[in-house]
Amino acid sequence: MAKIKTIKETIKQGIPFKSVQQETMMSLIRTSSQVKHCIDSNLNISNLSSQQYNVLRILRGAVKAIPIMDISDRLVEPTMGITRLINKLNKSGYIDRFQSDTDRRVFNIAINKKGLDLLASLDEKVDRIDEKIFGSMSEAKLKKLTHLLDEARANIPNCC
Repeated sequence: MAKIKTIKETIKQGIPFKSVQQETMMSLIRTSSQVKHCIDSNLNISNLSSQQYNVLRILRGAVKAIPIMDISDRLVEPTMGITRLINKLNKSGYIDRFQSDTDRRVFNIAINKKGLDLLASLDEKVDRIDEKIFGSMSEAKLKKLTHLLDEARANIPNCC
């Protein structure tokens, strides 16, 4: 295992952070950026962005076709360009679009066999990434980290 560097060492911060909260924020942003880069670089082999991958996983978990706005609400990394993401996945042949019978303005989206096959081919690779990043941490530490991140996220609507 590599030597664990503090965020101050990682970004070569010469002066102390203004607060522990600021240090934590910088560490969270840097870590998030590195994890996203790792995932994107591994998914790029399939010409798929992490957001497109997330949409496909949402659709696989949904079991049946769901409206585009439901997909948007479930994204791990929200985006204003959900229609563009859906169009790219549709053009690549990974999903199918269906106009709603009850509201012609609504399109329901479903993953198809090609999309399911793509996800199946990536599952082991993504599992290995998870294991490489978090494998050295105990289940108790991971649950604590998840809880702390949930708690921080709960405070976001209060500040933004």
